Amino acid sequence: SICRSVLLSVCRSVLHSLKCYSCENTASGCNHTCSSEDICSKDTTKTWFTQTGIEDGLKSWGCIPNEYCFGHVLLQTKLKVGITKRECCQTELCNKGVITVVIPDKKNGLRCWSCDNDNGENCAEPTITIDCVDIGTRCFTLYSNSTGIEQFMRGCASPSYCSIDPEIGTDFTCCGKDLCNASQNVRATIGTVWLAVLSLWLF
Repeated sequence: SICRSVLLSVCRSVLHSLKCYSCENTASGCNHTCSSEDICSKDTTKTWFTQTGIEDGLKSWGCIPNEYCFGHVLLQTKLKVGITKRECCQTELCNKGVITVVIPDKKNGLRCWSCDNDNGENCAEPTITIDCVDIGTRCFTLYSNSTGIEQFMRGCASPSYCSIDPEIGTDFTCCGKDLCNASQNVRATIGTVWLAVLSLWLF
């Protein structure tokens, strides 16, 4: 019957829900029950501002859809190096503990054009190059006005960053050769998953 079907559906949802730690910058004294399609996660994000040497960081624990479990990503421009490590799990309160993140400085041999119009510069004609570090083995180019504010960036990215949710925001372009990100014709619409990761350290 319809009533029995609804009851079974509710029971399945309860049986498959997870309880996860859910908070920012402390994993003690807070928990949250995820919906049936979510998993537990924990992540640490660090940003190093290259001009000032200042580091900023954020630790968080929570419940996320499985497709948000992107692992280890890096994004680098001439102004910032940002790195996020995320781990996911599917048992009760499994996301305890802290992930350690160290800002990398070892060059990997790739060079990319870099600019960031947060600094008021014209990114359509890049003039500065940077040496990519660590897992940033791709050059990227981004143009977006999806939030109503025009944004244009170039720099280095990890392959994992370039592959986040390829069905959304696929016009965010990556390439793997020296100075390959000089194209002036990029127009991108940032997808929900991609923007969530970007906002962890750029804004």
